[in-house]
Parts: sequence; C-alpha cells; structure tokens
Amino acid sequence: MASLAAEPASQADERPHGVASEELSAYEVLAQFDKALFDKGTSTNDKLDKAIGELSAPDAAAADVQLKPILDDYLTAIRLVRSSQLAAVDPAKLEKATRALAKATFSSASFETLLAAVQEQSSELLAAQSSGDQGKAALAAVVLANALTDVAYEWAAAKDKSR
Repeated sequence: MASLAAEPASQADERPHGVASEELSAYEVLAQFDKALFDKGTSTNDKLDKAIGELSAPDAAAADVQLKPILDDYLTAIRLVRSSQLAAVDPAKLEKATRALAKATFSSASFETLLAAVQEQSSELLAAQSSGDQGKAALAAVVLANALTDVAYEWAAAKDKSR
C-alpha cells in the first residue's frame, strides 16, 4: 500500500486525507466527481433532478414487485432533499429500505459493491440531516440515486439471466 507521505503533494492533495488512490471505490470516485461539479457551480437542483429522473426512468422503475417499493422509499427521501425538506426525511424508513435492499439483492460482487455504496450514502444523508447540512445531504442524495439506478439495472439483468 502506498503512503501519501511518499507521494508528491499535488497527488496527495487530490484525495481524502490518508487514502491512497487504489483504495478508492468506484462510488467514492463518483462522489468526488459529483462534489467537484458542485464546487464548480453546477446547480444542486439540476444534479438532483437528473439523478431522480434516471432513477425514475421507465427501465429503472420497471423493477419487479420486490424491488420497486424499496426504490420508492429511497425516492421519497431523495425528493424531500431536492425540495429542501431535509428535516422531513424519515430515518427509520430510510434504514428500513436499506435493510430490505440488503435482503432482496442477489449475492454477487457487483450487488455487494452497490449495496455498500447505498448504505454509505444513506448514512451520509442521515448524518447531513442530523447536522442540518443541506449541501452534504444533496451530494449524498445524488450519489445515492446513482447507486440505486445501478441497482435497478443490475437487478433487471440478473433477473433476465435467471429466466
């Protein structure tokens, strides 16, 4: 494992403190990319609208009866963040959706990675809610919606393979 102390300052400054590049997951990279877009003035609402639209798209929303209610619970929370009603996000409902998703998904490396991203971003959203940080909640909601969209498409592909 590479040490940040041994790297040039320009490389170390681009990563979270204490994390070597090979340790970043795909969703951590995505989260950093999304954060960079937010920092460059991309509208939070535009990012949330796009993420909600992708998660609500017919292909993603066509998830079977087991997955659809779980996605709907997440969408409710994400839409509340979008409408600046962070306090209205129900932590118990979000945690219940996360547990249900863990039980519902297939046992595979890709689902485990996606589930970890969903769990992490759900926690980030709830931490932002606790601190009242709408910006952090919006970032977590965007990455959460992207991970859930991937879950929906992976789910559909896995269901097709099992037929």
